[in-house]
Amino acid sequence: MRLVSLVLALALALLPVASASAEEPRFRLFFGNEGFSFSFGTGDFAPRRDWDPRARVCFYEGTNYTGDRFCLSPGQGRRTLGSWDNRISSIRVSGGAEALICLSPNYRRCGIVDRSFRNLGVFANNAISSVKVR
Repeated sequence: MRLVSLVLALALALLPVASASAEEPRFRLFFGNEGFSFSFGTGDFAPRRDWDPRARVCFYEGTNYTGDRFCLSPGQGRRTLGSWDNRISSIRVSGGAEALICLSPNYRRCGIVDRSFRNLGVFANNAISSVKVR
């Protein structure tokens, strides 16, 4: 898991700061194994049409899903997190949802999580600045 975290952190750091436009090439890289996968790159994070009505992602201030939280359903997102900027330490995913978590506002330098994390560890703890759920 540490290797996956390191790869994600390095990849996010290398992504261009500007978001993709129609003229820019789209880029997506995917890593995964049984029970966990993520991808990152430029381009759209389109809402899924096959989501479970119970699908949602909750973002917590503390590790182990503790402290204040906010939850989003598929199709919802926040380009900036306001007072939540750089405060998220754990993520709970349910109902088959996926979350685009970004280290910069406006969905830049992003990775996708499709499972819960009790502790975001070195790759994203207190470093998330925008989120979107599908």
